[in-house]
Amino acid sequence: MSPRKELIDVVRDGLADRYRVERVIGKGGMANVFLAEDLSSRDQVALKVLNRSVSSRIMRERFEREVAVGGHLEHPHIVPIMAAGEVEGMPFLVMPYLPGDSLRQRLEKGGRLEVSEAVGIGREIADALVYAHSGGLIHRDIKPDNLLFSDGHAMVTDFGVAVAIKASLDDRLTAPGEVLGTPTYMSPEQAMGRFQLDTRTDIYSLGCVIFEMLIGAPPFRPAHPDAIIVRRLTDDTPKACDFRPEVPAHIEAAVCKSLGWKPEERFATAQEFRDVLGRV
Repeated sequence: MSPRKELIDVVRDGLADRYRVERVIGKGGMANVFLAEDLSSRDQVALKVLNRSVSSRIMRERFEREVAVGGHLEHPHIVPIMAAGEVEGMPFLVMPYLPGDSLRQRLEKGGRLEVSEAVGIGREIADALVYAHSGGLIHRDIKPDNLLFSDGHAMVTDFGVAVAIKASLDDRLTAPGEVLGTPTYMSPEQAMGRFQLDTRTDIYSLGCVIFEMLIGAPPFRPAHPDAIIVRRLTDDTPKACDFRPEVPAHIEAAVCKSLGWKPEERFATAQEFRDVLGRV
């Protein structure tokens, strides 16, 4: 690849026989996402292409794991992976294009959501987690950026850091003490780099997301990522009703339970969490 050639041009030329690449719709440290037209179906799709600068074998394997995991997930609240391949040495995957805002964009535009809407979204995410967990997978990065919308319904995307629960002690893609995820939403045990996680780490993250939808800000907002563990250890877990009295008592109790410091203080399963959220 010529150093003067833009990435979008490399992808456009390399996939010209299969896709018509239109524009960049997302950028990240690991990958870029392009809007494209599938020339065979004429559908709009999202192409997620691993950055060439990501030369680490581990990062490449994580991307390939997203393909392997996502390709087997079929659920109405999980964004499917339709195809995968490689262009100019860069792995890519193909997903449906969802033109609506992510939850992050929705929160940035309007702040907190209506209570019923926030709870409904939370229940749909929990439903996706019930399905993933039943298949032996945890997501490990539930956050507003990874929650999209299709026809008004929440869709979970980016299983790039998902890991098989039964294999978590032998996950060779994560070194002991290495932290994967987003500090603001990760569970205390994940933030501390514990090697073995279970489904309750996703329950904690979902609790953070629901709290943010209700209040307009996550429960803990550290000035620096390293400070979030100290905040969680020293500060009391904030209550949504202290900021918004109309939050139903059972929803308040459910969110507080999901944010338990220790995994055993939380719901044992995403199904339990989902069922409580269903009683609006």
